[in-house]
Amino acid sequence: MDYKQRIQSVLNYIESHVQEDIPCESLVALAGFSTLRRTPASPSCHMYAVAN
Repeated sequence: MDYKQRIQSVLNYIESHVQEDIPCESLVALAGFSTLRRTPASPSCHMYAVAN
């Protein structure tokens, strides 16, 4: 799967689970990227997406 397909699969997942608090680690695994390192002060992916 190429880069664009991996990103699209993440976007599709987010769209179908928009009301849920989706852990960044789940999206990273879905896309096949390296695990993100977050600090406790980092916003969740959901909070980041809602704010932007």
